[in-house]
Amino acid sequence: MILNYHDDKRVRERHFAKAAKRLRVYDEKLNTVLSTADKTCPEYALASVFDAAYIDECKKLVTDLGKVKHVILIGIGGSSLATEAIHNVLVDQHTPKLHVLSAVSSVNLKYILEQLKSVQKATDLALCVVSKSGSTIETLTNAEAVLASLREQFGHDIYKRTIVISSPESKLHKKARELGTHMITLPTALSGRFSVFSAASLVPLLLLGHDIDSLLEGAKGASSVTAKAIAVTNTGRLFRYYKLRYRILNVFVFPARLYSLGLWYQQLLSESLGKTINTRGNKIKPIFVTSVSTPVQLHSTAQLYFSGRRDVFFNFLSFDELSNIKLPADTVLTENLKNRSVEEVTSTIYAGVIQSLEDMRLPFSTTYLDGDLSYSLGMYMATKMREVMYLGELMQVDVFNQPNIESYKQHIRDILV
Repeated sequence: MILNYHDDKRVRERHFAKAAKRLRVYDEKLNTVLSTADKTCPEYALASVFDAAYIDECKKLVTDLGKVKHVILIGIGGSSLATEAIHNVLVDQHTPKLHVLSAVSSVNLKYILEQLKSVQKATDLALCVVSKSGSTIETLTNAEAVLASLREQFGHDIYKRTIVISSPESKLHKKARELGTHMITLPTALSGRFSVFSAASLVPLLLLGHDIDSLLEGAKGASSVTAKAIAVTNTGRLFRYYKLRYRILNVFVFPARLYSLGLWYQQLLSESLGKTINTRGNKIKPIFVTSVSTPVQLHSTAQLYFSGRRDVFFNFLSFDELSNIKLPADTVLTENLKNRSVEEVTSTIYAGVIQSLEDMRLPFSTTYLDGDLSYSLGMYMATKMREVMYLGELMQVDVFNQPNIESYKQHIRDILV
């Protein structure tokens, strides 16, 4: 993972040093959680990668199910975004088909159920139902619909192909035991948006045939002395932009396959730091509005972001997407594309955007995922989780709660009683 920065002139080394000083005590707490693997602390999200017994439990469950052709993932937010983010980068023609149901959509649900009708044997599929609370209405709705359809197709044997991933005290976990499905638990203190290195993502990724060992090694690498120092500097940088009243963090992904990873980071940052009251009860301004752009947005929102406004910080995320597609020597529409590869054109577009921002003196950072993509993804995601925890400490907010979205959930429960 290669990082570069082009900063606002008001962002100086002294701001990074100040942040590092303020984070020392909290960093010691993180070190303790990692060394003791304390599952009662939400920061355990960074320590789970070292929990060999828990990882082996995930692997054994998937081994018992055997190889599949279809993986149905039912979950929303952190229960599906991380898996989608990693899968969309690593997927190839040999990977089982992933079907994701997150929001409640009758059209999407009908489309996926139609696709699953072509499955000949129940052993060709695995159904993962992921909800930490066990009461997520979107997840329960989709799960009930899928199970009803698959029961008609395969009878009650479908329960033997179902994995429920939830906290041990949830009602969903108890129902799973009654139905005889496979079960694996999530640590009670673990927040959903920080659950990428738990069964919530590891089990679906294993079913999809992805290399979680390399992913976990990358995440472990994010706890090295050097990586932690980089995370502190990155945090100091973002906190400085926050104090300078920057309002938008635009995550720009090249290529578009990284879009889901951008959405994962958007949720992580927004849900963790979008608070207006700090832990002392004082009013504060929430963190940046986080947007995610692909090259398509160069022909839409880029005009707004590149207009010279001084409240946008850009974070470019990229990797080399190789397809070996080359344009012909006898192009018929334009001559300046003769014999050029698609990758060359993509790289040129990326370079043009970067140069344009430099010309306008707009601040940005670049993150390049190099080498083993599984390893780089693990390091990137673990680093971002650590940075959000650090930012929460500097902002004095609880990054693991989400008080302002509980009201709509309560209204739903009241209506559906």
